This record gives sequence, C-alpha cells and structure tokens, in this order.
Amino acid sequence: MSSLGIASLHASMCKHLAEFGADDPDNVTLFNILRGSLPTYSIEVRHDNNKPGTATGQLFGGNLAVLGALIGTPYDMFAHDDAILFLEDIAEPIYKVERQLYQLRLSGVLDRIKGLIVGQFTEYHPDRNYSDMLDMVRDMTADLNIPVAYNFPIGHIDHNLPMIESAPVMLDITPDKVNLSFNVH
Repeated sequence: MSSLGIASLHASMCKHLAEFGADDPDNVTLFNILRGSLPTYSIEVRHDNNKPGTATGQLFGGNLAVLGALIGTPYDMFAHDDAILFLEDIAEPIYKVERQLYQLRLSGVLDRIKGLIVGQFTEYHPDRNYSDMLDMVRDMTADLNIPVAYNFPIGHIDHNLPMIESAPVMLDITPDKVNLSFNVH
C-alpha cells in the first residue's frame, strides 16, 4: 500500500483482538491510530547490542521472510532511501535470517537505511554458528553507522506494538530507552 501513498499497519491480528479484548494496551493503541491519533513509544529496552543515536525517516518493515519475498516487485519496501527499518520473524532458522540480511547488505539496502529496529525473532533454535538470533543480527549490522534498537516489542508476540508503515518517524535510542515518535512533520 505504501507504493500507492497509503499508510498501512503492522499490528495485532484478529486472534489477539478477540483473545485480549478492547482494553489491551496494544489494542487501545491500534484503535486510537484508526481514529487518527499518532502514538509515541518510549520503551525501556536495555540491550547490550543497542547502538544509541537519533534518526528520522519513513518507517517500513515487518516480517523479514515476507519482505524478502517482495524484493524486486512493485511492493518492495526496501527501495526507500530514508527508511527507518523494522524487522521481526517467526520460526525462521538463524542461518536463513542471516542469508536474508546478507541479501539486504549486498543489495545496498543496509547502507541506505537511517535506523534499524530489531523486533522479536521467535520460535527458532540455536545453530552451529550462533546460539542467539540477536547476536547474529548484531554481527551483521555492527559496521553500520546508524542507531539500532534490539528486542523492540513487535512481532508474533502478545505485546506487539502497532507500527504505521510509511509514516514519518523519529527514532531516538539512548542507553536506557528507545523512543519512536510518529508525530514528526
């Protein structure tokens, strides 16, 4: 939809809406977005791999396997030069995520983004090179001179913050917090 200039949402699925109800904080945020309010997230995400800094740009991202399948199509989200990219995935082995990140690196995508938000990578198993997915992502992004937030609450989890695709945002990462503001003009 962003290719048509229409914002879309990476947010709770219907199951979450039904299971947790309208009073769930993430569902409240989703409903507020649908009513026209823009959120500001200030999350205490202390992770040793975080790279502090501030960046502004358009927010794009989601499930890495799905996004990777869209490369080279009219729906390729990686074609933007001012992107704040967020990534998450479920049940993908570490080596496959590493391969997808190599594709992003070799195609120049990682050199063009202004910031990176690493969400939840769930239901994976250690492999012979890495016991933890986030350590592999850290190694793949270590040389990037951009702010990077790890362990952000987005993905196939119960606490899944709604993200507005193609919205202008400001990402500010400090040693103690990750701030993501959608109120950027």
